[in-house]
Amino acid sequence: MILYNDSNSLARQESDIMHELAHIICEHPGDCLQLNADIALRQHNDSHEEEAKWLGATLQVPDQGLYQLVRAGHTTERIAEIYGCSIEMAIYRRRITAVDRRLSYIKPKPQF
Repeated sequence: MILYNDSNSLARQESDIMHELAHIICEHPGDCLQLNADIALRQHNDSHEEEAKWLGATLQVPDQGLYQLVRAGHTTERIAEIYGCSIEMAIYRRRITAVDRRLSYIKPKPQF
């Protein structure tokens, strides 16, 4: 079961769902939320959270798709629209994948 806050923006909801899917894919134990009477107690494993943060962001904005969109000249704002993510997520993925730096090493093809 994935719990998310439906009062958040759609982009944030998608990000939260991808993060939780990452926990499932990584087979992290499902004990991060324990319901006890009327209070919810959250338990965090820092290593699992970092792994889910990384994979969740990758699921939401995949490297190859991001690479192709940046190479085609799309803005960060347009990339966020295409993937349904926040502008902050698109910026994060551009930074963490170093896509702009990678593209700067490509030499333009000569025009004849």
